[in-house]
Parts: sequence; C-alpha cells; structure tokens
Amino acid sequence: LAFGRDPDASDALAFGARGAEAAGGGVGCSKSARHLRLMYRRRAFPWRYTHNLLTAPTALCTPTHANLAPTMRPIDADTPLMEAGVKSHHAVRLSAQLQERTGINLSATLIFEHPTQRAIAAHLSKHSEASAALSNVDLAALINELVLASDTNNTHTVVTSTVDASALLSSAHPVSWNQSQLLTVHLVGATAAYNIPMAHWLVGPLDVEALRQALGAVIERHAILRTTYEHGADGSDFVQRVLPRLDEARLLRELTVSSDEEAEAAIVEAWSSGFELFGETGSVLRTMLVRVGSAERHLLLINVHHVAFDGMSAGILLAELGALYRGGTAADVGLAELPVQYVDFAIWQRDGALVPLLEASRDHWRAHLVEGALPLLELPLDLPRPAMQTFRGATVPVTLSAEVGAQLTALCQQHGCTLFQLILGVWTLLLCRHAGQDEVVIGSPYHGRDAAGTEVLIGYFVNILALRVEAPRGGSVAALLRLTRDAASAGMRHAALPFQQIVHELLPRRTFEPSRSSVFQAMLAWQDLLALETGLKLGGAVEAQPMASVGELPSGVAKVEVTLEAASTAEGSIEGSAEFNTDLYARESIERLAARLPVLAAALAEADTEADVWALALMPPDEAERVLWTFNDTAAAFRTDLCIHDLVAAQAARTPDAVALEWQ
Repeated sequence: LAFGRDPDASDALAFGARGAEAAGGGVGCSKSARHLRLMYRRRAFPWRYTHNLLTAPTALCTPTHANLAPTMRPIDADTPLMEAGVKSHHAVRLSAQLQERTGINLSATLIFEHPTQRAIAAHLSKHSEASAALSNVDLAALINELVLASDTNNTHTVVTSTVDASALLSSAHPVSWNQSQLLTVHLVGATAAYNIPMAHWLVGPLDVEALRQALGAVIERHAILRTTYEHGADGSDFVQRVLPRLDEARLLRELTVSSDEEAEAAIVEAWSSGFELFGETGSVLRTMLVRVGSAERHLLLINVHHVAFDGMSAGILLAELGALYRGGTAADVGLAELPVQYVDFAIWQRDGALVPLLEASRDHWRAHLVEGALPLLELPLDLPRPAMQTFRGATVPVTLSAEVGAQLTALCQQHGCTLFQLILGVWTLLLCRHAGQDEVVIGSPYHGRDAAGTEVLIGYFVNILALRVEAPRGGSVAALLRLTRDAASAGMRHAALPFQQIVHELLPRRTFEPSRSSVFQAMLAWQDLLALETGLKLGGAVEAQPMASVGELPSGVAKVEVTLEAASTAEGSIEGSAEFNTDLYARESIERLAARLPVLAAALAEADTEADVWALALMPPDEAERVLWTFNDTAAAFRTDLCIHDLVAAQAARTPDAVALEWQ
C-alpha cells in the first residue's frame, strides 16, 4: 500500500499526525507477496527468492541452513572481485571492517574503485596512518578472509537476546517499525494483499502426522509464527504477544475433495481471505492440507501474513519444514537453537546504542531527499491523472535474452559494478529518456538483515531504499554506471533507518500531491537468485511440486506508477515483469516500454564507454521500422495528366464556398 493508502479504499490512511505520508514503508509491503508469487511460479528457478535489491546476507549457523546459500572459493589477488562473485553488500562490509582494522576512512565503493585485492592493498599502503596496523598483516590474505567471512560476520551490528523464555510468553513486547506501519494499514481493512502463500502438490505416501509435527516444531522455533497483536496501553503504538502454542485445530486444517480442480479452488479461497491479527484469536499463519481422493495426492497451503514474514523467511521455513519432516527433532537434523527471536530484533531497533548509526543514516537521507526539490517522474500519460492516487494495476512480461545477459555481465566486470546496479542504470535511463528528465527517484526493496542474528530468523525485515539516480543528457556509459553504482552503495550503507521513519521525520513539511506517491513513483525489485536455492523437500517417496496457479493469480494492484520486477536465471537470461497503474497508462504503452528495455540494455553493453547514453538505440527493429518508415509512407495515387492549376480549379469547383487561403 503506497504511503499508507489502501487500494480498496478511496481515502488516505491517517498515520499519526501526518496522515498517509508517514506510512511510506508500505510501498514494499505487499510487494513481498507479489514478488514471492512471481518467483514461486517460475519452475526454472523455484524459491531462489530474496526480497531485496542485493544479495541477502547468508550467515548460516547450522547444516540445514548452510544449504540455502552458495559458498565462495578463495579469490586470487589479481582477480577482479566483482568477477569472482563479490556483491555490493560484500563491498560495504569489507570497507567497514578494513576501516575498523586500519583506521582509514574508506568509501563503500572501495572495491569498485580498486577492483582487485592487490589494488586495494596498494591503495591502503598509500595511507601513512595505516602503516602500523598493516605492518604485521598479510593484507591480501586478510581481504580474502573478510570477503569470504562477510556473509557470516556482521560485526557492525549484532542483535542479542534480551527476552528470556518466561518473559517471551508472559509480557507484551514492542513491534518493529515495519510491523507498526503494516498494522496501521491493516486497521483500514484486512485483505489478501499482504498474504504470502506457498502451495505445493505432495505426491506419494505422505505421513500426515509427521507433517503436522514438523509444522509444530517450526512454529515452536520461530515465535513470530504464533504472535498476536494489540494496541499499546498508552495508545501510542502496537505491541505483540507470543502464544505458548497453537492448538491442534489451528495447526493444520484438513480437507478431502475428489478432484485437482476442487483442491486448487479450496486453496485459492483460503489464500484469498484476509487475516485477523489482533486479540487472542489473532493469527499470522494459516495452513491447509487437501487430500485428493486417495492418500497418495495432497495439496499443502502455507499462508503467512507479511507482518511476520518476507521472502527470505519463505526459504527458511520450507527448508526447516522439510528437514524436520525427514529427520524428526531439531537436534536430530542439526538445527541449532535460535540465538534470538524476532521480538529481540524489534527491541534492538529501539535500542539507544543504535543512535549514532541511525543519525548517520538520517543525515544521508536528509541530504539525499530533503535538500532541494525531489524529481517527480513525468512519463507521458495515456489517461488524465486522477485527483487522488489510485492503485489499480496490471503487468506485462519483460525478458532479456541470455545473450544480452552475458553482455551485461561482461559490462559489469568492465566497470566494477553489480548486475543490480547495471539494471538500475538501464531502468533509470529508460525512464528518464521517456520522461525527458535528467534524474529520478527509484524505490527498491532491501533485505534489512544486516544485523547479525537475523539471517536465520523468520520475520518481516524488508526495508525500502529511495535511490535518487541521475542519467544526465550527454552523459557517457561510464558516467551512468558510476552514478548508479554510487547511489546504490550509499543507499545500502545507510539502510539502517526504516523508510517510513524517513518519510515521517524528514519529509513531514513537504507539500505532497495527493494524486501520486510522495517520494518515488517508480520501483525496481531485483531478485538475486544465488541467495536462496531451496524448495519444499520432504524426502522419501514424496515429491513436492509448486502449485503454479497460485503464483499466476494477478494481484490487480500497482503500488506505484510503474515497477520493474526482474531476476537473473540460471541460464543467464533476465526475466520479470513491468507492473503499471492502469488508471494512468494503457497496456500498449507499457508493452512498448518493456520491449525497449532489452534494446537499450544491449545498446549500452555494445557502446563505447564514452558514448552518449541519450543517443543509444531505444526501439526494437519492428517498432523502428513502423515509426521511421510505415508512419512516413505518405505516398498516394494521383492523376498524372493534370497540372497543379488544374487540380486547384477542380477543387474550387467541388467546394466553391470553402476558404482557399488565409493570410495573417
């Protein structure tokens, strides 16, 4: 729900003293459900989903979790780090840890400016203040160690357990900032917009009791799945309470039908209803097992409300459920006791120790978004803009071939940027050229799991980054990629401050147009498919297959005016969709926009680094043929036996009273 407005309601949601604008983080809320369903239905890469703009951290502490993330081989000193698979979040952590160990003030773009370990070592050696720290260190080995360990050692922020087992169940606890915003939206009306459904066909001799026990064990491990919500005693905010357990009736609902069609209809009906989150009967989890005819074919639905869940949570839940079904207890399958619970994260967010980090982030976003006028995206409209922002939407497919994907990968290596940063640059350039403007603010979901202890938790961690990106006229390919790389790196470095806090604290005095979202009108939701690679695996003779129809149900909602959802596939292509507001744009216009994206991307990859990005090819061959030739083919048959004065005389005879010529 963009900035707190409900797509099913005509009025803006009042959030505190500032109304709808204070609930800005909602832009990404049902995006999680939308994107999760998008990735879920793609059988070529099932469940390789992270709701983020960059690779999610993979600090995995147990054998079961370890299979959710890739491992990295040691990197040679002269191999470009980006070429070796280092992501932007590695760059931020590497810079932070090197700065801590050497005392040198380093930029998060360190590995982009100095792409190899040897180049970084040479850069550091120029700083005399670091000589003592470096004198006894094999810097190349240290850099290699930091890159390899950066996924497992988030030393800059650590969530610690502050609630013991008895207090967890007996006390009310604060909610996280993200939860607070989403619960406010929920009060307008419970809809399915924030449901995250996971449905699998289970074919084979299913042990229903073992499945029930495995579900119970996952819910026991992750207290967030048995949490309800209340209004705080002072009325200022919400609180959450953890139930001791879920009763058997709520743990797994069972149903028997006679056909696959009936089973899918039952699942869709269950998925499509909203949750009641408040009070003793409140719940964030709904499960259903539908048996079709015999015991050899079942359809399993696990439906979780976004207030307790995000994309990375889905991979964790399915991996643990499969392991516990196959192996029995957590101890049996190597699942270590969770170091913290989600309530610890919510308490940690409000800890005074975070003030310096939050203040630094606040200063960045103040300079980034508050100082000077925010650029509004002014794409040509097909329909008059409504007086109040609407949220009716649709999607069109977007595909970049494996050949273009390979070209873009090579371009990333050449310019020291990630594929996300490159796609951000292409998307920015495409929007700017269509809108005739030099910069745009693009919202992008970020995993929000930078703090150590959060990487193995189920919960709602996603944040939104408002990236202000330039694509100036006359700018070169190299300049465009540098600008997008710097914008993305800086945004991620200051991701600690939740987006709704930015809107609420930094932008309350701005005059916003009620007809559009206030900070950004476009989004990029990039999925890094290497972060999670898991599905439901029950083992034995039971085969789990995703139910495609759930993922293919259209949401009918557009959170902002236009959103690019994209992911790289194992084959090297880039697939996704363009979501758009149907009250502003015709489908044909967005189809043209989507068709131009791969053309522009290929042109960018093939161009000289100093080429003008505003002069790169934009139209597919068939559209260029139509615009340049078909529309200009104005030849018409005419009589060749008459002179021009004969034609004028004939026309005058046909329309003697018509004006022949006017002079001003």
